[in-house]
Amino acid sequence: RMGITTDGEGEGPGLRNVTGETIVVDGAALASASASGSGDYELKHLTDCEVFLCNTTPLRAIRVHDLKNTKVYAGPVAGSVLMHGLSGCTLHLCARQVRVHDAGNGTSFYVRTASGPIIEHSTDVAFAPYAFVYPGSDKVMEEAGF
Repeated sequence: RMGITTDGEGEGPGLRNVTGETIVVDGAALASASASGSGDYELKHLTDCEVFLCNTTPLRAIRVHDLKNTKVYAGPVAGSVLMHGLSGCTLHLCARQVRVHDAGNGTSFYVRTASGPIIEHSTDVAFAPYAFVYPGSDKVMEEAGF
């Protein structure tokens, strides 16, 4: 499935309340999301999903809440990625700052960050270098300052 899903009045761009799907959000959809004024992209209440955020310009920020057994592959973020409530997930993230709260159950992070990740109230997590590439990702990395 491709695209942006929003659930609820007044919420910004993002994917919410999805189970068991593979979702590719391409550069055009993410650029449209950034133009909406929020600048932040949200992943919330995803279970057993695989999500690819293949941005063609750096995202401002990503907010992640309550993911279970989900894989996230995200292109470069100029600002921060803030995460709460991850269980059994795998996340590929490149951001100025990465903040992790309440992660566990074998969650793995593949990160590239300008500062060390901030990890609070988390157990049974692992970290490794970021290696997600897609067409145009080198240009986006440069634009994001990496």
